[in-house]
Amino acid sequence: MAYDTGYTSFYKVIKEASWGTAGTPSLDVGLLEATGNITQSQNVEQNYGSGSRKNNQLTYGKYGVSGSLTGKVCNGRLLAYALGTDTPTGTGPTTHTLAVSDTSDLSSFTLGQYHISTDKGLEVSGCKIGDVNLTLETGGILSATYNWIGKDVVVKSSTVGTRTAPTETLLPSYVGAISWNAGEIECKSFAFNYNNNLGDDEYSVGDRRRKAITQGAVDINGTFVLVFEDLTEYGDFQTTWSTGEEVGTKRALSLVASTGTTTTAYELSLGMTNVALSELNQAITLDNGRVVAEYSYIASAMGTVTFKDQFTTTYIA
Repeated sequence: MAYDTGYTSFYKVIKEASWGTAGTPSLDVGLLEATGNITQSQNVEQNYGSGSRKNNQLTYGKYGVSGSLTGKVCNGRLLAYALGTDTPTGTGPTTHTLAVSDTSDLSSFTLGQYHISTDKGLEVSGCKIGDVNLTLETGGILSATYNWIGKDVVVKSSTVGTRTAPTETLLPSYVGAISWNAGEIECKSFAFNYNNNLGDDEYSVGDRRRKAITQGAVDINGTFVLVFEDLTEYGDFQTTWSTGEEVGTKRALSLVASTGTTTTAYELSLGMTNVALSELNQAITLDNGRVVAEYSYIASAMGTVTFKDQFTTTYIA
């Protein structure tokens, strides 16, 4: 009897011509060691008859599908879908400039989850990425989790195709640099969260499936763990009365992870502007580790975001 494991399963995506119009997934998701899930809900409701504790009948409510993808970042395809636009320029490497789609709808994609041994799978149409979490920790590799919402699922019962793992270079922590106010700072870890605040409750009479996935206000926040050396960042966190009102100092914050400047280099450059330090946790433990300070931040806007690799056409395809 044939069976599948995580080692015989894979994901692919393809851009949809219009939201919910399923395509045939053929492109990798840009994640190595990709794991994920597809969660479907029928929202079944129990209905009781008068004068009895027993259930009278079951009815089906709104149908919903959502899920996530997690792995080590190889390219910026899913990040491009999350932000909204991708403008590729040049070759060797190609620079993908990613930007927030403010007034236009986010592009949707069809996501395929396939299993090689049983030659079966699921294809989810109408997917949009709700939120992204990027992390880079000392000794680790730049990793990401993407949470998405979709419209419908169809079963793929044969010919699921072949797995095509990304061949791009990974970005380990030792090629990363984090900067605060244009000056590099020594950090133990960095986390970036971006949320589109998608609306998932757009249904209409006569249909159990979503009629639209709307976009809400963008939230940008995260944390970084700083090796405590001086009071520079603390000075920006702390408030001052010098201007007549109690305010902190907002700065630019960026993460750059790069394998170099050659024609085959890979690089993610992620910038944020007008960043406020919102929380500070500085703990002392009885060990031989250096004292660190964990800052939480909130950014009002994205700055320049680029991904350099050997993929010469737009990620959103």
